[in-house]
Amino acid sequence: MTSSGGDGTGTVTVTSVTLRDCNNAPIRSDAGAPATMTIDTAGPVAVANLGATVVPSGNLSGGTMGITVTFTPPVDASVIRVYRAPYGTPLGANAYPEYDDMPGAGIPAVPSYPPAVPWTLTSVAHSGDVDLPPARGYWYYVVFTQDACGNVSAVSNETAGTRNYLLGDVAGGVSGLGDNDVEGVDVSALGSHYGISLVYNDPANYLDVGPTSDASVNGFPVTDNRIDFEDLMIFAMNYGTHSYGLPTPGAPVAVTDISRQHPYLSLVPVASGQPGTVTARLLLQGNENLVAGLHAVVAFDASRLQLVSANPGGLLSGNGTFFKQISDPAGLALDAAVLGGSHTLSGSGEVAVLTFRATGAASTPSLRSSDLRDARNRSLTGAPQSALLARPQAQAPASGGSLPSRIELVGAQPNPFDGATTIRFRLPATSEVTLAIYDLQGRLVRTLLQGSAAAGDRSVVWDGRDAHGRKAGIGIYLCILQSGDARFSQKLFQYR
Repeated sequence: MTSSGGDGTGTVTVTSVTLRDCNNAPIRSDAGAPATMTIDTAGPVAVANLGATVVPSGNLSGGTMGITVTFTPPVDASVIRVYRAPYGTPLGANAYPEYDDMPGAGIPAVPSYPPAVPWTLTSVAHSGDVDLPPARGYWYYVVFTQDACGNVSAVSNETAGTRNYLLGDVAGGVSGLGDNDVEGVDVSALGSHYGISLVYNDPANYLDVGPTSDASVNGFPVTDNRIDFEDLMIFAMNYGTHSYGLPTPGAPVAVTDISRQHPYLSLVPVASGQPGTVTARLLLQGNENLVAGLHAVVAFDASRLQLVSANPGGLLSGNGTFFKQISDPAGLALDAAVLGGSHTLSGSGEVAVLTFRATGAASTPSLRSSDLRDARNRSLTGAPQSALLARPQAQAPASGGSLPSRIELVGAQPNPFDGATTIRFRLPATSEVTLAIYDLQGRLVRTLLQGSAAAGDRSVVWDGRDAHGRKAGIGIYLCILQSGDARFSQKLFQYR
């Protein structure tokens, strides 16, 4: 029986009845009075409050966490169908751990009923049920409901992406899949790959977890294809976190007013006492138990100075601190972080001692740039950083420095940033250069530099605004450096 009209009350009338007895003789019969029935051709109201949150504890040690799905079902829903899809391609490929680097990957499109690939039906049947995605990734959910008449609702809201693993949990089980615990073996894995550049589908891409969309351990990894300070900060903040068994109580991260504190780094030459040796101390000053991580780039003339050693200083002594030196286009990068999300360096003091062998005319190293972070991974603007932002857009090479051998987009510091970031690039000769900011749709946001730029190390400050002086807003942007046929790009993230 079908309805040719709208919803409401319908009438069913029996117009004739024929009855026979066992001998096939007619039996007197009466059709009776008409009957009424409810006509329902509309599906239930669409769910509008679908949510998904990761299960923080009580998971197994397999490296993935459950996701709790919650919603308010409509009163006439008799069947509930919850679907899941990954951040990935329309064909269903999961983008972990590449995410924004996987060709064609993105947030899954909201489906109609019945959902097709990449959407998969889950076992969730009630609000509060836990879904167990089959692999690591960022997972999105929608729900359809069906009433007793078989009518299906419109699609619900699509949830924001939910990550079902801990950033920094990379070891302890299958390599890259972790064991739901961020501990020493994970930091060791980071250290053994520290400073390397990656390509798409590199076996070590699971280590590329920073920066994140909001600079926190809960954000979306904005992969930058390098294992460096941004990844270290995420590992350090998540160190000691586990999601299997019962949760471990930890000290809360203090919400500190960073505007009144101005820690900064300085590089101080010291008398070495040995002929032909140059020694310098990297000092953290003005720190009131605020700095949790630091990145410093020390420039030196490689034709005059040969690095002998770079050792951690007294401020980093003891357990629980990661220290690493890696090469940088300017000379040497020094990275350090306190392991554990609520821990910071205690006061000011010596971060590192650098020793060089003099191989030419007198020369001294210099602090080219620095980046300090608090326990929430917020950049701390100290004296050197403030001075850097106030300088003219075209900076001359450091005194005694040699010209680079090739064009290079060194990168932006800080990144992610809030308000302003300094973009550095290097030119082997005076060149026509264009440095511009684009959004991810390829639209020009602002041209920072266009014209002739002198040889050497250069820096340009982007204040996070578009060509009309308006705040560009939270999001990922592309910094493009072009000179002749050479073209370089880097992702920038403005998080507030």
